[in-house]
Amino acid sequence: QISTPNTGSPISLLLGVCPDKERDFMNPKLQKLRAELEKNTEKISKLQSRNAELKKQIQELENMHSPIDPMANLSSLIGSTTESGETLSEREKDVVVGVVQGLTNKEIADKLFIAHNTVITHRRNIARKLQIHSIAGLTIYAIVNKLVEIE
Repeated sequence: QISTPNTGSPISLLLGVCPDKERDFMNPKLQKLRAELEKNTEKISKLQSRNAELKKQIQELENMHSPIDPMANLSSLIGSTTESGETLSEREKDVVVGVVQGLTNKEIADKLFIAHNTVITHRRNIARKLQIHSIAGLTIYAIVNKLVEIE
């Protein structure tokens, strides 16, 4: 606590209210405290400004939040080239059609005259290439890319 009989309270010293200004400038402790107070005031101001920015960003995000629209990303499914630049082989397209038709892996294998494990490998490659991991997603992909028609 900084206090002298002639200068008033410690708060008044920190705020620069002192009857003897010359003595203030000669006191290195007081100068150091004033500098620290000024630095802290700047920091508080910056934090308040940043806080206001963050509140604004949060408000903008809350205003933008809307229920997920499953149709919003359909355009990314259109075309034979995937995001990674790989295309589905004809056999993989045949497997997609079988999945969309509701066939089991064994039924797809029998229909295409390939091994059951080959169907599983094709499905794994399809999921990796398209980043689609559900039958519903594959169905939408097949419809959009005209691999199957809706009757």
